[in-house]
Amino acid sequence: MHVQICADGVCVMCCWGCRGVHARVKIGQYRYILQSEGLDVAVVLSPASRPHRRGSEVDVVTTIRAASSTMGSGEVVWECTNTFLFFRKTAAALDC
Repeated sequence: MHVQICADGVCVMCCWGCRGVHARVKIGQYRYILQSEGLDVAVVLSPASRPHRRGSEVDVVTTIRAASSTMGSGEVVWECTNTFLFFRKTAAALDC
């Protein structure tokens, strides 16, 4: 899902024509997920990038919650942060 967001050009960095790679992933599973349970999935592109010596890093965060029968959100059962590095010439990159 994360790679699809960036591959489709939804990511702002992609729209600028920057070339990017998957840099790292952090996954948290907080309990077993039953095959029969309903889930709510949310994928968010972080609103701000972070400078990197070769360009900028951007996070795509996926949160999976157990479906709730009430109006409130269910408990978070799984989440994942994928970080992508988009290459571009920066002052820091020129120092390398």
